[in-house]
Amino acid sequence: MKTLGIIGCGWLGTRIAEFLKEEYEIIATTRSKETDLQKRGFKTVRVDFSLHTACNPLINSADALVLSANFPKANPEFWLENLKRCIGDFTRPVFLCSSTGIYADVEGVIEEEFSELNPAIRTIEEQLKSAFPQLNILRLGGLMGDERYLGKWFVNRPLPKPGARVNYIHYEDIRQIVKRMIDLDISGKTYNLVAPQHPRKNEVYEAQTGVFIAADAEFNRVISSEKLIKEIGYTFVYPKPSEFPFIRS
Repeated sequence: MKTLGIIGCGWLGTRIAEFLKEEYEIIATTRSKETDLQKRGFKTVRVDFSLHTACNPLINSADALVLSANFPKANPEFWLENLKRCIGDFTRPVFLCSSTGIYADVEGVIEEEFSELNPAIRTIEEQLKSAFPQLNILRLGGLMGDERYLGKWFVNRPLPKPGARVNYIHYEDIRQIVKRMIDLDISGKTYNLVAPQHPRKNEVYEAQTGVFIAADAEFNRVISSEKLIKEIGYTFVYPKPSEFPFIRS
């Protein structure tokens, strides 16, 4: 059986691992959740990239890696160097879970070639791309699914920018896309991973809660996933954020 390394097996990483564990033996890094991950049947590597880290043979031997760790705001350069040392001289597929937060908060249709970028996120992408030319950069929209949904976060408090277009993605589509890209042996690509429909925030909120909130000024910032759809031939499982399934809590 092939092996898949998940660097940072948190909320998203765990869901990717659960989806692929029938096809891949999962190797998961963690700072503290070894017991929980082992109960799921994953091999675990305890590592803290804020401390000096050596190359890990188990991680280095994986057939593919998904980097879904949360990058720190403090001393990110040291953290990145430790991450790269842990991975070692890795030449097989690597997937970086980056963020559409890299793009400036401006109106318009935003594609992968957009030039107004957050310097901190851009630096992370560039350094990892330099170390691993085969890196696929996945710029994720707002993560949704299960207990993560808009209506939960704004109970009894104002909904900011209700007239803004949303750029969300359900985790089911993220893990389906990762699998498809591995199967197609895609490397060196940068894609926006955002549901192709962009309702207004108040429309998503009403669909989830039944509560109508009038839209204020429109804000039409639309992050396009057309490049991904065309190049890998992907059809979204959940294309419309106002219809994302979720677990009410």
